[in-house]
Formats: sequence, C-alpha cells, structure tokens
Amino acid sequence: MSIPSPREDIAEGFSEPKKKLLYYLKIMQQAGLEELASVMKVSRMAVHKHFALLQQRGLVESTEIRGRVGRPRIVYRLTSQSKSVFPKSYSAIATHALDFIEKNMGKDAVERVLYERQSELFDQYYKRLKGLDFDKQVKELARIRDEEGYIAESKKSKGDG
Repeated sequence: MSIPSPREDIAEGFSEPKKKLLYYLKIMQQAGLEELASVMKVSRMAVHKHFALLQQRGLVESTEIRGRVGRPRIVYRLTSQSKSVFPKSYSAIATHALDFIEKNMGKDAVERVLYERQSELFDQYYKRLKGLDFDKQVKELARIRDEEGYIAESKKSKGDG
C-alpha cells in the first residue's frame, strides 16, 4: 500500500513517526501493527511503542478482533480527540474576518475585538487559576490549553526553583 507523506502541520509537537502513524490511521480508518509497520518500514515493536504514548494521550484506541482460530487481532483507530491534531482552516477564517473588520470599520475595531477576546480569556483563566500556588497554576494552565485543543503539558526543568 502506498500512502503519501503527511503534511508538515499535522500533529505539531510530535515526532515524525508519531505524525505518520496518526496520518496513516486517518487514511486507513483502522489498522494492525503489521500493516502499519509495513507501511512505515519499521518493526512492529517500534509501532507498538509509538502507540503507547498516543494511547496515553487519548489519541488512539485499540480493539481486539477475534477470528475463528488463533489469537485475536488487535487493530488501532483514532479517537474523536485525535481531531485536535489535524490542521483546520480556522486561522484563515479568523484572518479573513479581521481583514474584513479592518477594511469596513477600521483598525480600532480590530483592536477592540482582540482586546475583548483577551479580556474574556483572562477572566476564564483567572477563575481557574486564582488561589493556586505557582506549580499548580502551571499545571492548570496546561490543562486549560489542552481542553482548548492544544497539546500542552507542564514539566519542571532541572535547575528551576
């Protein structure tokens, strides 16, 4: 089976093999380790290791398919949450809308729209972050961004206080 390479903007922040697995599953709907290993030209174990992280992130799920004889076959498919890693044209629509507002109502109107959005986000974030210590704020902010469709995680770096 010949599958084209994924676009650069798919699953930003993931390694190339994980991007390819997500892309291939989107095209194939569901697939087993053997099929994916063959398409990617890597071992089944390599595919399995990549799936461990993707399953942990809630992007991929597995199902056992029982045949008449032998061991059940495990197939993988994307979850509904995986839609967040594929590009959408929302940014183009937003840019077009802001251009329209600027042309028809002026630059001040664009600034008011953006300021209003910033204020809304600040209020939403503040409600969830107030009263938390710094480390908990960072974790909660990562959780908020994850809920917004971004892939966010918080890690404490070595040497940071």
